[in-house]
Amino acid sequence: MLEIEELKKKLINYKREQICYNEPHFSLRCAQREISKNLIEENLLNPNNLILAYSLEALNEAEEKYEVYFKLSSNRTLKLIIVLRRESLYIITVMVRYRKWQNLIKTPKRHI
Repeated sequence: MLEIEELKKKLINYKREQICYNEPHFSLRCAQREISKNLIEENLLNPNNLILAYSLEALNEAEEKYEVYFKLSSNRTLKLIIVLRRESLYIITVMVRYRKWQNLIKTPKRHI
């Protein structure tokens, strides 16, 4: 079982050049949801606002797949599906939730 702090340490080790995207899906979702690529990168590379993460089944043994949530404000949460690889951090999709994030962590579904 991986703790949030361990995931934060893993994310800090990545560089901006190592971030890859599921294109064109990623760019379309950013445009639809009015969220900047820079904001997403900043949260991943400096994960102080990481509040919740769930482990997902990865396709490859060399990968780790997560559903992660970052606090943007008291009622906005950034949700990402990411895959950690040795050489890259791959972003599959992005969403912004407009609900209080405190309620999200009160009812856990599958913690990592």
